[in-house]
Amino acid sequence: MGTKEITVRGINSRLFSKILTNILLIKNLPLHYRMCGRRKQTFSPDSPYQYLENLIKSHPEIRERTAIRRERQITYRQLQLDIEKIAGFLYWKCGTRKGENIAICGRGSIEGIESFFAMNKIGAINARIFNGAKREKIRENLLLFQPRTILTDSSNLSEIGQAICDSPVETLIVMDKAENDQIMNFQGLHPDIKIYQWGEVMADQSREIGHEQVTIKDPAAILYTSGSNGDPKPIMISNQVYVEMPRIVKTTTNQKICDGEKVVGVVSHEYPYAAINSTTMILLMGKTLILPDNDKNGGLDFRHLLGLKPHKIQAIPNFYKLLELYGQNEKLNLQLDFLKNIVSGGEVFLEEEKIETLSFMKKHGGTPLLIDGFGFGELGSATALKFGLNNYFLLMNGVRVKAVDPDTYKELESGREGILCITSPCIADGYYKNEEATRKAFLMDEKGVRWFVSDTYGSVHGLTKRLIKLGGRVREYFITGDGKGNFVKVYAGNVEGAIMGAGIVRDCIVVPSNEKGMPHPVAYVCIKEEEENLTTEEICEAIQIACAKLENFAQPVRIIVEKEIKRTPAGKKDYGFYLGKD
Repeated sequence: MGTKEITVRGINSRLFSKILTNILLIKNLPLHYRMCGRRKQTFSPDSPYQYLENLIKSHPEIRERTAIRRERQITYRQLQLDIEKIAGFLYWKCGTRKGENIAICGRGSIEGIESFFAMNKIGAINARIFNGAKREKIRENLLLFQPRTILTDSSNLSEIGQAICDSPVETLIVMDKAENDQIMNFQGLHPDIKIYQWGEVMADQSREIGHEQVTIKDPAAILYTSGSNGDPKPIMISNQVYVEMPRIVKTTTNQKICDGEKVVGVVSHEYPYAAINSTTMILLMGKTLILPDNDKNGGLDFRHLLGLKPHKIQAIPNFYKLLELYGQNEKLNLQLDFLKNIVSGGEVFLEEEKIETLSFMKKHGGTPLLIDGFGFGELGSATALKFGLNNYFLLMNGVRVKAVDPDTYKELESGREGILCITSPCIADGYYKNEEATRKAFLMDEKGVRWFVSDTYGSVHGLTKRLIKLGGRVREYFITGDGKGNFVKVYAGNVEGAIMGAGIVRDCIVVPSNEKGMPHPVAYVCIKEEEENLTTEEICEAIQIACAKLENFAQPVRIIVEKEIKRTPAGKKDYGFYLGKD
C-alpha cells in the first residue's frame, strides 16, 4: 500500500510538473513565438562567410537591401563585393593564410565587420584588441596573438606605434581616414612596417581567391569574456558558434529571415554578445544592421538613430537608461511606436530598471516586447531568454542546463538551487593559450558531453528541464562610457588591484556610482593600521597615483574610507551591500 501511495504521488508530481512547464512556457512566449520548432536546413555551411554567401544566393531579393548602416550604408551586394576585395588584399598583399591571427583594434564599424568576413573567407582568425586600449595592453595582446597584420582605427595609431616593438607585425591597415602627420609619425617609428589606408585596400586589384578549405571546427575569432572573476580572458570561438547561433535563435523564437527588419546592435565588438548576437547573427538572418554613430559631443546620436525607425534594439541595459535621459527633453516629441522588440544582454537588467524602461516606452507610444538574454561568452553568449517580466528563463533550442552541488558537482533534482552547468552547440573551444583555466571551466562527463561550469547559482524547472530560475551572481564589472562615444567595461578586480598597489590599503571594494546615465567607479577602502595617521587628502593622493596606470574611465571618482569592508557569510566581498550606497 505504501509503495502504491508513493507511486501515485510520483505520477501526480510528474503530471503537475508537466502542466506547470507548459503553462510557464506559454506565459514566457508571445503568441507569434509559441509555435516554434526546428526547421530543416537546406544547406550546411561550415563558416559564417559561407553562411552569408549562401544566404545571398538563396535570397536574391536582399541583394539591393541595406545590410549595414552607420555614417554610410551598404547593400548586401556591396557587402559581398567589399568582402571579396578585402580577402584578396589580405591574401595577396599581406600574405595571410589559413590559421593566422589578424589583430583588429577599432570601434564597431562597417569596415571591421567586412574585415571579419574577409578573414573568415581565407580561414584567418579575427583576434580582437580592445578599442582605445593603452599601449601596455596592446603590447600584451600582440605578444599573445603574434599577428603579422593588424587593422586599426586612426585614433589608436599613437598607442599602437608605442606598443608594436618586438612584435611580428609586418603590415598595418587603417580602417578610417588618418591624418598625414599620424602616418608620418608611425612610419618614423617603424619604417619597415607597411602601412595602408582603407582607400588603398578597396582600390586594390588583387586577384580573386577561391574558397579556403575551412571546417566548422576551425577557429574564427578570439574574443573576450569576463570570466568568473571579472578579469577578461581571450577565448577561442569556432566557426560552429557563428553558424549555430542564428539557427538556434530562429528555431527558438520562430523569427523570419530577410523580412526587411531593421535592428540596432549596441555593444563593443570585443565581446561575443556583440560580435555574434548583435552583429554577425543579424546579417546572417538577412536583416539590416544599424550601428549607432556619435553626435558632435561624442555621445550616442539618438536623433539620427531613432530617425531610422528601427524595429528592434539589441543593447546593454545602460543604453536604455541613456535613451530615457535623451527622451526627457519634451521639445523632442519623441515617438517610439516603430519598436517591436527591445533586447537586453551583457549585464544584469534589474526588474526595477525593466519596469522603468517599459513605462518610458509606453509614454512615448512604444509597446515593444522586452526580451532579456542570459548567457556567457564561453557559450557564444546567448543561452536562455526571458520574455517580459517573467521569473523564468526559457532555454534556447539545443541548450541543456543542470544545477550541481558546488562541492561534489553531483546533479541536483529539479527545483533545487546549485551551480549551473551548461552545454550548447555554441560552446567555445576554451581560453586562448590558457589550458589551466580551460580545464577548470570546461568539464567532460562520462558520456563525452562537454559542459561549461558557470559562476551562477540557479535552479532547473519543468519535466523537460527547459526553464531556469537564476539565483545570485556577482558580476565584478559594470559598463560605462570612455568619453569617446564607446561603451566599455570597468572590471572591479582590475581597479581593486591597482588600489592595493598603493601600499597603504588593507582591503577595498569597487562598485559603480549610484547615478543615472553613465556610472563611474567608487572605491571603499580600509587603511592599514600603521597608516591610519594619514589624512584623507594623503590617502586619496596615494590611491590616485596608484590608479594612474588605469584608463581614465576606470579611475575612481570617489574614495570612501571604511573601518571594515562588509563581506558575505562565505567570506566574499558583499558587492550587493555597496551598490547604490554612495
